[in-house]
Amino acid sequence: MQLSKFYRSQRLQQALKVIVGLIVCLGTILMPAAIASAVGDLSRQPVTEITVSLANEAGELKFFPNLLEFESGKRYKLVLKNPSSQKHYFTAKNFADAS
Repeated sequence: MQLSKFYRSQRLQQALKVIVGLIVCLGTILMPAAIASAVGDLSRQPVTEITVSLANEAGELKFFPNLLEFESGKRYKLVLKNPSSQKHYFTAKNFADAS
């Protein structure tokens, strides 16, 4: 009699572990969709415009400001301006990949 109770309790523990595992897996799968819908449609949010100069008036090819911080879930418009007479080629593969 004791052995059958032990066996049933072991089976119950295994079943509970499987159920908890499934709940965790489903939560992990469904959580990004829930977060995305909570943030809303980015195309309907107001745009924050960020202007970056690619040079200064002395002709130095530097970025001004040289540090940009963005918040996830907000919409931005990045405007690049080159006030110098020199051409300034700009690439941002890592930035584009990250965004």
